Amino acid sequence: MTAGESFPSLTRWLIKVALSTEGQYEYALRTHILKALKSGCTREEIEHAILLVAPTAGFPKTMKGLIILRQVQEEIQKKH
Repeated sequence: MTAGESFPSLTRWLIKVALSTEGQYEYALRTHILKALKSGCTREEIEHAILLVAPTAGFPKTMKGLIILRQVQEEIQKKH
């Protein structure tokens, strides 16, 4: 963390993943998933952040987030 930052980078990206899931901003969610992975978050941590959306925003938004996570993972695997 740098001066003035309240959360570690990994935590910030997981929060952004959750917010993008709740808001159903697909482009932002894809971007935040990629940046979370690049910063060192695991797939399981990202999935957990998405699942935390369910009680507040509902099951449909959560499932859409999980589908997008799966699509991003598949796209990454195809590139390698």
